[in-house]
Amino acid sequence: MRPLVRRRLVPLSLALAGALTLAACGSSSNSGSSGGTTSGPVVTTFTGPYAHTGANTPPPKPLATPTNVTLGVTAKIEVFGEPQVALVQGEFKKENLNVSVQVAPANSVPQLLAQGQMQFVLNGLNAGNFNAASNGVSNPYLGDPYAYAPGDPTGLWVNKKFLNSDGSLKKPLPSNFSVSLGQAGIAAPSIIQTEQWLEKYGYTYNNVKNVSLAQPDIVTALQNGSLDAGYTNTPFANALVNNPGFEKVTGTALAVGAFQTSSSYLNQHRDVVAAVLRALVRTARTYFGPGYRSNAQVMNIISQWIGAPVATLTQSTPVTFSQDLSMAPLLGPIQQM
Repeated sequence: MRPLVRRRLVPLSLALAGALTLAACGSSSNSGSSGGTTSGPVVTTFTGPYAHTGANTPPPKPLATPTNVTLGVTAKIEVFGEPQVALVQGEFKKENLNVSVQVAPANSVPQLLAQGQMQFVLNGLNAGNFNAASNGVSNPYLGDPYAYAPGDPTGLWVNKKFLNSDGSLKKPLPSNFSVSLGQAGIAAPSIIQTEQWLEKYGYTYNNVKNVSLAQPDIVTALQNGSLDAGYTNTPFANALVNNPGFEKVTGTALAVGAFQTSSSYLNQHRDVVAAVLRALVRTARTYFGPGYRSNAQVMNIISQWIGAPVATLTQSTPVTFSQDLSMAPLLGPIQQM
């Protein structure tokens, strides 16, 4: 039987393409109102003051009235740190936005967006989106904030006792071979690379024992021998880099995280969507350009949010943050507001 991941990539791609079409057919944020749908073209590239790069661009266009927004992230990791920095540094406030940043279970994102419990989510390409797309639910992707640098330790780490000297998987695979992709399980974006690796040796994720663990606990379980393989993110993966008992078997991690909203919210509150995007782009350009880790204030915000020391964060290769929320890694440039 062909694996679930491959079977559902095409529907999700179509859903993402539909999201781009939806954005292109909507209104300009310049004339919108948080009360309803407006008409007019969406700006497809940054023009006028939006075209400038560098710190403090694009300039704020505060909403007429304070607007409450809940923005979810599916994990507290460095690559998802932009919203928290935007919150602490007041970039949302400049747009007259009262933003709450909360952790959102990956497999619950479509439901949270549909019910209005969250208006935006920084989410990954995962099973929850696959299932929502297959059921006709449109949750447009608004922008991709980051890319992993070559050499980043994020990936699937395997106990070497299950590997041959060339790094290939020993056969037969034990029936109790345990793998953790985090608390989201097969709803995590990491299922893509994990499934691809297993397929190389004639297996699928159906052949392994899934273990639900939080990111810090994955490394602990690997080290104490209670887990055979785990997909772990930086900074937690840093602890495995120089451990001779483990090997990273996947390549550079896929940057499949993107800011997402519901189609109904996009249609009814396009000015709010535009304000959130302005704040996020401004945050990227002001705080997450090359050399961002030399900014002690930014690193302290991320450190406190994640719960990991700055010294641990900086052990890995810095993340490359998009200065325009480009969707190029998935579908090419996205329509911008």
